[in-house]
Amino acid sequence: MTDTLYFDTDCLSSFLWVNEEKLLVQLYSGKIVIPQQVYNELSDARVSHLRKALDGILSNGDATVTPILTDDSIYKRYIKMTNMPDDGQKTIGKGEAAAFAFLGKGDIEMRCYQHHDKQ
Repeated sequence: MTDTLYFDTDCLSSFLWVNEEKLLVQLYSGKIVIPQQVYNELSDARVSHLRKALDGILSNGDATVTPILTDDSIYKRYIKMTNMPDDGQKTIGKGEAAAFAFLGKGDIEMRCYQHHDKQ
């Protein structure tokens, strides 16, 4: 069974846009982790209704927001994906990179980069 689920902005907002965040809560309450970068992206004034829905999940304790600490290996993976990718790779968005960085697997980073190359 999964102990922790890290959500990027696209995935999480898909549930929030259609007011179905209750599905996430029903299935994964207490296991949902929102990287700070994802929370920041959903704090944009243009999508304030998404932030309001997310704040409801957080206030109920169904999810938590987690920052990336600069003295952590997670931060190094995050910076690599957002600012300093390997030769031939493209940078990715902050929310997506944060979610992948928490996973801590190099093969995940590569698949993420490859996904963006196909677009």
